Amino acid sequence: MKKVLVRVMVLTLVIMALHAVSAAQASVSFSDPAAMAQEFGITPLELVDDPAIFKLTDSIGPNGEKGVGITELLKLFQPGDKEKIQTMNLTGAICMHTSASDFATQQIEGIRSVYDAFGIRLVAQTDGEFKVEKTVSDFESTLALKPDIMVHYVLDVNASLPLLQKAAEQGCIVALMDSIPEGISPDHFAGAAMADNYANGYYGAKYLAEAMGGKGQVAMISFIQDLFHTNQRSIGARDAFAEYPNIEIVEEQKHDGTTENNAAIADSFVIKYPDLKGIWTVWDMPGMAAAGIVENAGKQDQIKIASVDLAKDIGMNIASGGSVICLGAQHPFDQGVAEALLAIAKKLGYDTPKYVMVPGELITKGTYESFSAGWERVDHHPLPDEFKEVYGK
Repeated sequence: MKKVLVRVMVLTLVIMALHAVSAAQASVSFSDPAAMAQEFGITPLELVDDPAIFKLTDSIGPNGEKGVGITELLKLFQPGDKEKIQTMNLTGAICMHTSASDFATQQIEGIRSVYDAFGIRLVAQTDGEFKVEKTVSDFESTLALKPDIMVHYVLDVNASLPLLQKAAEQGCIVALMDSIPEGISPDHFAGAAMADNYANGYYGAKYLAEAMGGKGQVAMISFIQDLFHTNQRSIGARDAFAEYPNIEIVEEQKHDGTTENNAAIADSFVIKYPDLKGIWTVWDMPGMAAAGIVENAGKQDQIKIASVDLAKDIGMNIASGGSVICLGAQHPFDQGVAEALLAIAKKLGYDTPKYVMVPGELITKGTYESFSAGWERVDHHPLPDEFKEVYGK
């Protein structure tokens, strides 16, 4: 009889536990991302209906992180979260690898727009001048100010990993910009936001391949640092070219981030391969360096260039019919928004995704209306007046 009673009691406890788990699960609710976007005053590109915007790919991060869109991040937030953060008197920081590019300034604008909207006081904004030592020093100096949250660009993986661990131990929540260091502990960062870099590399290269008539020699300029996001672009470009049996990648070189090195690489391509028909570059700076070499050699009709990242000079080259014919554009402002929201969500105690992707889009000369629309989605400012003259407006 006692054994029966014990079994009944155990069974009852198991049932109660299962009910408790079910109740807890039922209490977890997810918000409508469109409604949260409206409350936060943002427009996720996943919700914008335009054929130029790429659909997100099934990307996996270097540590197995599943890439998700910003709508998945927005589902975590609940009504009232914005007001809750506003009453917490939080401080924030931005530690950049550089601020000397349109990409960097647009990222900063996106981050600061969220900081301002949520009442987060900015205590530091640094410029690493593309130097690992200065980026590390800036991070350490910023950490001494004890910010509650920070957005950081990892320029060197080995240098950043101990910094991120130190920040986590101090209680500073760090969201990463554009890359996830291989081997990083999930506890040491809120998550990373970046473009769907594979798509940006792939679709730009595919457009170039079509412009080449599906045949001929092409060369590539990738980046010397082993970073996930730039690697993804190069992988995407190689995959696109591989779809064309009559296209040959004759050479791929890695640049060091300087204009001089970019120009030297492009010059070597033009000299070594007189029949070269295309050059793909990992971002706009080497793209513009290549354009200068190609156009100075009078080969803009023969050699076409595809790149990644929209900036004013490369945009003008495209719009005016220069040697750059297309690029896969990131949306740095939107990426900055996602990074800041990742840090805020983690501060609120939510289980944040570690890899948030922002879709890119294809920028070509097209019409004034299509170019202008793409520019405004990327830059979040009206198209400069000088572009109107190019389009005869």
